[in-house]
Amino acid sequence: MFNISVFKTLVTNNLGRAGLVLSKHSPEIFLGTGIVSVVAGTILACRATLEIENILEPARQTMHKIDTVLEADIPEYPEEVAQRDKALVYVKTAVEITKVYLPSVGLIVLGFGLIVGSHNILTKRNAAIAAAYKLIETSFNKYRERVRDEYGEDTDKRLMLYEADKNEEVVKGKKGKKAPGVINSAYPYSFVWCEENSTQFQRSYSANLFFLRSNERFANDMLNSRGHVFLNEIFDDLGLKRTPEGAIVGWVKGYNQHNPSNDKYIDFGLNDPVNEEKGDTREAMIQPFYLNFNVDGPIYDCI
Repeated sequence: MFNISVFKTLVTNNLGRAGLVLSKHSPEIFLGTGIVSVVAGTILACRATLEIENILEPARQTMHKIDTVLEADIPEYPEEVAQRDKALVYVKTAVEITKVYLPSVGLIVLGFGLIVGSHNILTKRNAAIAAAYKLIETSFNKYRERVRDEYGEDTDKRLMLYEADKNEEVVKGKKGKKAPGVINSAYPYSFVWCEENSTQFQRSYSANLFFLRSNERFANDMLNSRGHVFLNEIFDDLGLKRTPEGAIVGWVKGYNQHNPSNDKYIDFGLNDPVNEEKGDTREAMIQPFYLNFNVDGPIYDCI
């Protein structure tokens, strides 16, 4: 037996689901439709241009007839009437040209409007993501403060950065070799710098340490001179691959309203004991460095 209430529920659920999918993909839909509209409008404008001559030629002939009558100096056709007729020809011609170009102009305007709308939606979503990210980061920092107050700095550091040899993630490096990646996935700004994932790595502990400290000093100089540094800019200098979060987070000079307790300088975490030179010379040659960047957090709205 047909149940109208069940049917209404199914329809409502399906429509709600479809609306959610459309809302999710609205930037792509707007962008694609906008591009198609601009292209279609351009094609229509080209076709309309071919029809312009059919509109202008009768107008020229009419204007020529008016000028011929004026030159004949006929009393029944004074100059005032001729000027009025010319004005009517201009208006009629303009209206016909507008009618020809109106569809193409409308499509082009609609297309640009959709493209701008897509950009606005993405901008709002990025702002919302950054706000949500900041909320999580703030909560995490407060949690760490409570851990430090309760158990001390050493315990907080041990819990945040596990022993590298037990907790590092393994990623594919150059030539297909396995290379350590993030030290601790709960703290995404801790990275391994090693031979397999960096184009700047050398088989010399002292050369690598000098290189990293030089880049740390250069990054601080850039922060002081320019006022901001993104994490991906550091990765570029260190020969590491860029990351999605590296395009958003970084450092700003001076006070940061989102992170008042920021260090106001760039630190790679090179003073951590895990980065001390190993006793075995052979191991020290290929010894990785575990970098812990003290980023301020998202800095787009701080620049």
